[in-house]
Amino acid sequence: MEIRRFVEGQVAKRDPGNPQPPLTAFFEGHEDVKAKRRSDTIKELLIDADKRGGELTYAHVVQAIRAASSPAGFAIPVLARSMCEDLVKLGVRILWPARGTF
Repeated sequence: MEIRRFVEGQVAKRDPGNPQPPLTAFFEGHEDVKAKRRSDTIKELLIDADKRGGELTYAHVVQAIRAASSPAGFAIPVLARSMCEDLVKLGVRILWPARGTF
């Protein structure tokens, strides 16, 4: 289980594998732009989690999403939950003040 978590963490840090972005990554609203922002946000959150002893709050994730882009208000909770699930898979502990851990 620890090996799998390590490998998933290494893959996430290097995602996407090819550092050269495709041309579609420069067209606002395209799926490649959204995927790149998500990947960059996950990387930043992983760095923040390392600085905080492997823990982040749900509010910290939401704040990072808002800073990276401005999705519609209803999309933020869905995106935050999805990103929290990915971060948990990578070994980050997500703290929810009212609910405990994710």
